[in-house]
Amino acid sequence: MENEKKFNYEYYDKALVDKAEDYSQHVYPENRFEADCKFFEMLNKTKGNTTECYELLLKQAQERIESAFLQGIAFAVKNNIESYKPTDKEQISKYHSEKDFAIMFNFSDNDFGGNFEKAAQLYCDRYNSLLAQIDLYEKHSELMVKSYTKDIELLEKEETIKEIFKIGVASHMFECDATDFREINDFNKSQKEVNRLINEYLPFDKEIKKWEKDENGQYFENGTIPRLVIGTRSDIEKALVNHGHKDSETDSPREFPVWCNGEVIIIYMKDGYLTYLTR
Repeated sequence: MENEKKFNYEYYDKALVDKAEDYSQHVYPENRFEADCKFFEMLNKTKGNTTECYELLLKQAQERIESAFLQGIAFAVKNNIESYKPTDKEQISKYHSEKDFAIMFNFSDNDFGGNFEKAAQLYCDRYNSLLAQIDLYEKHSELMVKSYTKDIELLEKEETIKEIFKIGVASHMFECDATDFREINDFNKSQKEVNRLINEYLPFDKEIKKWEKDENGQYFENGTIPRLVIGTRSDIEKALVNHGHKDSETDSPREFPVWCNGEVIIIYMKDGYLTYLTR
């Protein structure tokens, strides 16, 4: 059990691993195990049917696994657990704990919010998997840590971000086309529409027009602002105010409290992991 727990500490939140151990010992204590062993030993001697004993034991084990799985779901929902990943300082590498990386992209059309959220999800999944590998190998292999660190540096480059965004936007559109019951789109038609969308919304222009309202409520162009910003969370917060309107003051302000009409995707570090939201 101790070796299994150490192994689980590498991949899961430490408190959750300990909670799982408490649960297993509560629902299946050692004396219960001994009683079950004696029962199956007696059953085997009485009936002489090892197959039946095996089937009963397997059924009981499966029922306990099923119960534990459902108990885990109930615990996560009840305690509002958003991530099972390691959070303890002992589990997180120094590189991971000090990481401050963020991206902001103004795609300028909230009709395609789902496409860009898909792209952000793909990016975050890949980024977080590399952080987890650095955590895993920090104490075991300096060479592996250097390799995964280089992968993250490559992932943070503007050209890599652009290409992953293109893949994410395209994959979301292909998925929608494949499940649209009103019209079955052939591959060539879908591909043509995907290329149009990418070329129109993902040129990653360095600048876009900034629009503001005058005293009469009329919009007017007031210079330009960067469409894509790559840097730290602070860099994103400073740039974001030029892309929308600040939220009204409340007792519970939102993260990145600037409303941008659902046209800006933000990727940022939260609780040690890269995540995203739309503003």
